[in-house]
Amino acid sequence: MCVTSMRTVYWEEFLAFKGENHNRDIALSIGVFDGVHKGHLSLIRKITSRKGMVPWIVTFKTNPSRILHPEKYSGDLMSRRDKLRKLSILGIEVAVIIDFSREFGTLKGAEFFSRIREHCGLNYLAVGQDFHCGHGMDTSAVRAKDLLEPQGVEVEIIPPVFQDGTRISSTRIRSLVRNGEFEHVKEMLGNPYRLDLEGIPVSGKNGLARLSKSGLLQVVPVKGSFPVNFQEAGGREKEGRVDIDEECISWHYNGETEAITFT
Repeated sequence: MCVTSMRTVYWEEFLAFKGENHNRDIALSIGVFDGVHKGHLSLIRKITSRKGMVPWIVTFKTNPSRILHPEKYSGDLMSRRDKLRKLSILGIEVAVIIDFSREFGTLKGAEFFSRIREHCGLNYLAVGQDFHCGHGMDTSAVRAKDLLEPQGVEVEIIPPVFQDGTRISSTRIRSLVRNGEFEHVKEMLGNPYRLDLEGIPVSGKNGLARLSKSGLLQVVPVKGSFPVNFQEAGGREKEGRVDIDEECISWHYNGETEAITFT
């Protein structure tokens, strides 16, 4: 595993690039990468293993589903800071971040790829079979291949990854988290599920900490009692349990908690 110092660039900054990134052959993948699960790892390995190419990711500040279909969206699998940290650890050198909006969503797929080609030396693209982009999801993985390969860009469509006969997807993992099935979550993510509490207010009284579920961007179980590890300030970890009901997460107060990992 290659650890890089990853550069993050917002879309508007990317569009201001002139010719400096055309002198480098770039291997790219595009997606939300929520959870950076085992299916995502198959894409990332493709772009980080291309000899002589620089691995880039185009991803999103906010999951587009949160904006387009908020009534159906149950929450993120990973905070933005944890996602970017993991992408860096996996060897990504540049992450282009799109601050998705309904206005951005009117951009057609062909124009989206045209802008990418205009501002970087795209040489190779890896996307999953179910990849779609552009207004109305007008550009599939096959359509991207048809658009880009005549322009000299190699496009590889990567098949899905399965775990015990079940296709790994962020949607599937969200459902498992909501049901509290954390052993299966760990199998699909490749690591335990981590709830990042940076910037989220936690109230403590009489030895009990409480956290409102309404203030969370990440998905959590509907209800239940679960063994966890609390990550405290300074990186210390302590075993414990959390209790979750329809409104709150609560646990016996053990100091400032920066993250909760469901074991």
